[in-house]
Amino acid sequence: MVEKGARHLIFFSRSAGTVTSEDPYIKELAARGCSVQTFSGSVSNLSDVKSVVSSAAKPIAGVLQASMVLSVSNTFLQLFNTLLTWTFSLGRCVG
Repeated sequence: MVEKGARHLIFFSRSAGTVTSEDPYIKELAARGCSVQTFSGSVSNLSDVKSVVSSAAKPIAGVLQASMVLSVSNTFLQLFNTLLTWTFSLGRCVG
């Protein structure tokens, strides 16, 4: 977004409030001419969202939602273990 001209960014997440202006990523954005605001909260909590919108230094022109859930199952772990075993075995035969 910065490469396309965004200069005023808001980061809104459960952990955003712990990020300081000394954070390397925030410093990089500042060096590129960006102002950054960070807010702690949840997009699933309407009062948190309203608070961020009312506290924004500039009008909000766009939103990027990028949440994720990380879940590791036994099937994934078995597949990963098999891949490691196969890679290790193949490396010893070929190498």
